[in-house]
Amino acid sequence: MAFSPSFRVYAAAVVLGLVQVCFGQEPKPIAYERLPGDFEFCQGIVKGDSSWVALSQDSLLVGFGTTNAPMQIRPPNGGELRVVAVHDRGLVVGGLGFCYLYTEGRWVSLEFNDHFLSAASYKGGVLLGGMNGVYYVDPSGVCTKAGSFRPTSIPRIFVINGQAYVAPDGEIYRWTGKEVVPADQEFPWAKELGLRSVQTLPDGSLLVCSNRTVQIIRGNDPPKVLVEIPVTRISTERHVFAAQFADIVVVVTRDAGVKYYSARDGSLLWSIPRTAFAGEIYHTSLVDEGVLIGAAHGIYLLPDPSRFRYQDLPPGDVRFSARLGSRFVLGLTTGVYDPDTGEQLYPADVNSLAEIAPGHVVEGRVGLVVFDGSPVQIDPGVVQQIAILDGTTVAVIQPQGLSIVTRDGRTTRVSALGTPNSVVRTKSGHLLAGSAEGGYVISRTGTVQAKFGTGLTRAVRFRDGALGFDSEGNVFSDEGQNIGHLPLTTVWDIADCNGRPYAFGRDEKGERWIGAVDFNTFEWTPLDLPLHPSPTAIANNNGTLIVLGPGTAMRVMNPLSLSRPQTAGITLKGPFRASGPSEPGFTLPSSADTVEVKLPPPRLYPWRNPSYNVQLNGAGFETAPPGTSVRVPRLPSGTSRLTVRAEWAGLSSSTDFEIYRDRPWWLRAPAILLYIGAALFAGYGAVRWRTARLEHRARLLQAMVDERTAELRKAQKAREDFFSTLSHEIRNPLNGVVGICEILEEATPNAIAPRERVFIRTLRACADQLRSILDDVLDFARIDRGAIQIHEEPFELVSSIEGAVRAIDAQMTRCTVRLPDGPIWLRGDVGKVRQIVTNLTSNALKYGVPPEAKIQVAVAEQAPGTKTVRISVINTGPTIPAEELDAIFSGFVRGSDAVKRQISGTGIGLAVSRRIAEAMGGSLVATSQDGLTEFRMEIQFAVTNAPAEVESISPFETSSRALAIEDEQYNRLVLGHILSRMGYEVDWAADGATALERVRSGSYDLILTDFMLPDTNGVDLAKRMLEVMKDPKPPIVAVTAYSTPEKIQQAREAGIVGFVTKPISKKKLESAILGVAPRFRIRQTMDVEPAHNCDFSSLLRLPNGRQILAQYADELPDAWSRLADALSQKEWQESAANLARNVHAFRSRILAIHAMDVAEQISLLEEAVRNQERDTVDRLVAVLSPAMMDITEAARQRATATA
Repeated sequence: MAFSPSFRVYAAAVVLGLVQVCFGQEPKPIAYERLPGDFEFCQGIVKGDSSWVALSQDSLLVGFGTTNAPMQIRPPNGGELRVVAVHDRGLVVGGLGFCYLYTEGRWVSLEFNDHFLSAASYKGGVLLGGMNGVYYVDPSGVCTKAGSFRPTSIPRIFVINGQAYVAPDGEIYRWTGKEVVPADQEFPWAKELGLRSVQTLPDGSLLVCSNRTVQIIRGNDPPKVLVEIPVTRISTERHVFAAQFADIVVVVTRDAGVKYYSARDGSLLWSIPRTAFAGEIYHTSLVDEGVLIGAAHGIYLLPDPSRFRYQDLPPGDVRFSARLGSRFVLGLTTGVYDPDTGEQLYPADVNSLAEIAPGHVVEGRVGLVVFDGSPVQIDPGVVQQIAILDGTTVAVIQPQGLSIVTRDGRTTRVSALGTPNSVVRTKSGHLLAGSAEGGYVISRTGTVQAKFGTGLTRAVRFRDGALGFDSEGNVFSDEGQNIGHLPLTTVWDIADCNGRPYAFGRDEKGERWIGAVDFNTFEWTPLDLPLHPSPTAIANNNGTLIVLGPGTAMRVMNPLSLSRPQTAGITLKGPFRASGPSEPGFTLPSSADTVEVKLPPPRLYPWRNPSYNVQLNGAGFETAPPGTSVRVPRLPSGTSRLTVRAEWAGLSSSTDFEIYRDRPWWLRAPAILLYIGAALFAGYGAVRWRTARLEHRARLLQAMVDERTAELRKAQKAREDFFSTLSHEIRNPLNGVVGICEILEEATPNAIAPRERVFIRTLRACADQLRSILDDVLDFARIDRGAIQIHEEPFELVSSIEGAVRAIDAQMTRCTVRLPDGPIWLRGDVGKVRQIVTNLTSNALKYGVPPEAKIQVAVAEQAPGTKTVRISVINTGPTIPAEELDAIFSGFVRGSDAVKRQISGTGIGLAVSRRIAEAMGGSLVATSQDGLTEFRMEIQFAVTNAPAEVESISPFETSSRALAIEDEQYNRLVLGHILSRMGYEVDWAADGATALERVRSGSYDLILTDFMLPDTNGVDLAKRMLEVMKDPKPPIVAVTAYSTPEKIQQAREAGIVGFVTKPISKKKLESAILGVAPRFRIRQTMDVEPAHNCDFSSLLRLPNGRQILAQYADELPDAWSRLADALSQKEWQESAANLARNVHAFRSRILAIHAMDVAEQISLLEEAVRNQERDTVDRLVAVLSPAMMDITEAARQRATATA
């Protein structure tokens, strides 16, 4: 029977006092908490399916389970209550002059006016016995009077074999469903006995409790009394109730308490005195779990004595249990006892005990192991456990650890073991030990052979072997192998009773359980047992399972199992509406989003109450106890899955509910148009707002960027101005030094003494070194700001590398070059490649010991159309430390060896070279080991063909006049000397105003101007001069100390066509003037030979060098003639690209003899052809033609001289 939800909603579990049933000794009740609140004189007590109800004098107490306080309900009239019975619709409560049906949380008055003294449930209704008759409340709540009589005693109501009877004043009546009729013929012995209670036994017999006796009667005609217990053997006072459980009869008396008799012979087995209960006993009720007893001040539950019995133990906690032969013994803190006889066998200082052989015992004491009375001294400390290895050897656990002890006194401490908690001998004779850090397999000699388990692990004896259990529920064999899993985090003990093993342990929630285990399938079945509040061990005593606890031992006579917890009785409460055909069974309107889960009420025994977990849509579980409600809020629209799971002892079951919540109007289809419109409007507004914000932020950022850019440009301009000024201020005096040194070097031998000529050469070398340092610094600045420019053009690799090396070592006395065979034509910036090779070769000669360099060039084809060039420069000398190899490429950083040897240098040559290599897509790395240093550059170039050769044209002669604009006197001296040697008549101007007057009044073939003048700059002056000069206008060449690409571009736009950097030399000036001055050629009247700059040694070193040089002299005029003829054609602009390649190819011929000044003019010619500058091309061809003749003549003379 289950009460209605309204009736149960506020009910909580009552706390019962559970009296222990004992055997052989005076029983000791298990003390549960008393029922809270005021409780006076229990007038009646009944039990439904999961609830119990008790009456006090003026209130109704309804409770579920045994854990919480019950609900107290008072009737409307406040009268004295006497009887209560369970009805299909709730409870029927009767008192003195009134009767109520309590249903769905309200009191319904029944039209009965009597003093009710008894009541009993019957077929869904209730029979009531009053002073004026018998009444019946049918299952629908309709009230009828069954019969009228005026008894002088309480009319008791019984149900015998499914039929209701009423027994007033020794009479007995049967209820027919409409009325009561006499039943004396059915029970002729009833009137004589005076019935108090009747119980139908499973075999059909009746347990009859009367005023005079308790009898077990079978049959009625004549009745056969199987067992009779005279009242004098029960109590001199009144007895009130009797019930039978298997072969035990329980008799409850008001004054004497509870007595247990044998159902076989009526002998008294044991008793519970009335003093164990809170006051006199007034009412009893037979329930499935046992007997409910209502005393004056409390309610108790007597468990079924046929299933388990309790026995008092001597005082003290349980230490161990053991079997000595056929005797089962318990070790307590007060001594070792035989629980069957109560005899103390050993004193309290025996902490552990084991039988080493029949009749031979090993005792564990403090610091001692006693073999049959012979003590063996071991480490101080309590011997907590003993495991027998053989007749002379045992393993013992002490707080210090695990030791192996022999009878002759030898002790072996087991090392590498955590704090042990258990040890057991295995079938194979070794040991299995448990500890807080895991389990161990230990040999007989004390060696740890294996480790198993995680966390707290225990070794437990099982039959003739051992098992291990860890904190994760894993089960291990006696060899340490994982063989299964149990839903327990700790296993303390195993007892094997009649071939069925039982395990005692704790689950993950910390609750203690005893259950049966099948160690083949590892199926776990918890037992239905009222465990002691603190059980400590289990044992097998002659096939009976014993549960041990402080002061108590419980014998389990008939172990019953708990199945998986059921989820029946779980209900949902909420404002549900009728579901549609396609909707789940629970449907919420859109206005509600919360449901309430009503969990089943708790059962009388707490261990039969599962814990419940509620989960919504797979989210985390919320735990709740039985009899409570769980509120589940914020259900989403649509279908949700609510899962309720019940679990105990590692077993669980669940049930699912589907809940559908209506979508609110704003989520239904008609609202979509509204949402679309609102979204569009909101989106438009958001976009507009966001756009305005972004525009505002963009303006702010742009203003910041502009401001920062202006600052950066200002800083960059200041930097450029600084470098320009610095270069100008240094190069101007340097120009004077270099120029004067060059003038002095060209003087006749008799003009300068040999000693002074050495000083001049030294001064010139210092000036050249200073110029090189300045060039490196300025190149580094350009590269640092990303201004490096790569000019790709076809070039011949072999001659280019050799020319760069010869620029350092012309006679190749200190350098060894290994080059590929034959010419290799590539496309790239040959000037940058030469610069890198020159820097690396110069460094190798400068820092090498001896000052020698080995240059190796290797070419590999990586992909069609490309080749990878690897150039290695190797020298010997001090090893560069590994930590300095990267630092020397950083700029202005020099190696420690260079500093130590005081070798001059700036430390930026390698930095410039690496950055140039990286700008061309290559790499430059260094390695140094065992006195050998290698700098290796790898760059990938596109493969190209050698340019075709064209015929040349003949030169012509003319005279020249130049205007030089220079404000420094020493620069005038140098520049004037060079120009005069070149055949120019020079006019001078110190500022822009003077220069303008000169060009207005005269005509010039060439104008040279400084970039920085006192009253203007070279760009503005060039523009003004070109404006005032008449045609034909002469070319303007800038003589500058420092120029950026931007300044050069500005100068070209202003009309400046050539550039010469200071310090000025004759070669530089000739290279700049060639091709831009229309009437200039190299004069034959110079002090040096026309072919002075040619070097034929590279050709002469080849096999048959004389013939090759002669062939070169024969082919050069023809090749130049063809090239010049092609350039003189009127329509050559259409094939300018091909002509430019032919010019470049011809330049390679000149580079083969290292005529660098002529090669530079040919480079200018190639650029003019590419730009289709016809006038410039014609002028350069005219200038180069005589030079070709001079080179041819010099080559022929050298070839003849060699022969």
